[in-house]
Amino acid sequence: MKSKANIKMEKSEQIQQMKRRSLFLPVVVIIATLLMMLLVSELRAQKSEVYKPSGKLWGYAFSDFYYKLGSDTSVNWDDTEYAKVKKDFIGISIHRLYVGYDFNIAANITAHTLFEGSDAVLTNEGSRM
Repeated sequence: MKSKANIKMEKSEQIQQMKRRSLFLPVVVIIATLLMMLLVSELRAQKSEVYKPSGKLWGYAFSDFYYKLGSDTSVNWDDTEYAKVKKDFIGISIHRLYVGYDFNIAANITAHTLFEGSDAVLTNEGSRM
């Protein structure tokens, strides 16, 4: 048989376990509430970001660097690109130049601008002037 002291001890242990259990649920609820508040604030922060228009300037070129060492006088080279250039001449020829700007107006709207330049004017027949 159990003595009165043992019964009192068992009852006090049961009471302490009940107190621990009764504290467990409120602690879990508080932690869950804090986590939900953190998640909601993160979602609101993502939605409230303001879109900032941005753009990018870019370009590229096609060019030649040349140095005329000499020329052949036995053949008529008047139709070649550098035939009229004097001997020992150093130069750079820019054949085509592209400069563009890509502009992001909104999250789903963009605009593109392109400027193109070349070293000669083409006629209607496609020959250079």
